[in-house]
Amino acid sequence: QQEKCDILMAGMSITPSRQKEIILLPYQGEATQSYALIYWKRKPVAMRDLSGKTIAVMSGTWMEDYLKTEKNIIPKVLESNSELVMDIQYGKSDAAFVEPYIARDIITKHPEIRMIELPLPKSAWVLGNGIGIKKSNIKLAQEIQTALDNIKKSGLTLELEKKWLHKK
Repeated sequence: QQEKCDILMAGMSITPSRQKEIILLPYQGEATQSYALIYWKRKPVAMRDLSGKTIAVMSGTWMEDYLKTEKNIIPKVLESNSELVMDIQYGKSDAAFVEPYIARDIITKHPEIRMIELPLPKSAWVLGNGIGIKKSNIKLAQEIQTALDNIKKSGLTLELEKKWLHKK
């Protein structure tokens, strides 16, 4: 908006509110229409049952923004997934709020963790990660979309996701 850059590309979540401001071209990630609350060896309960409780969340994510809209929840902002896990493990937070695919990955490493997956309101859905472009720059958006289509067709996107994001 300030004419200081042409594109934004750094794991930027595609959200309905951001789509109103800029063009967002999806390039990576899954659509998220639900969220996961993870607990250490405790029976999972829904967000509405956590009134007055502390929930750990990763800094700078859409989940941090979402938690701030939840009344009666105390968000505890941390810098990494490993910090979220340690926080619930040692009882410093009652639960951690993560994307479902991250929760499933964490559970493979920590079988003590329990999870509940709950739907998000449509206004809070995340549609993967996107490249942000000023709405008036249609030509650049078309050029980038063509490049993304070519990269996806070649199989490179899937190859890179397997290499960097889905390690076991």
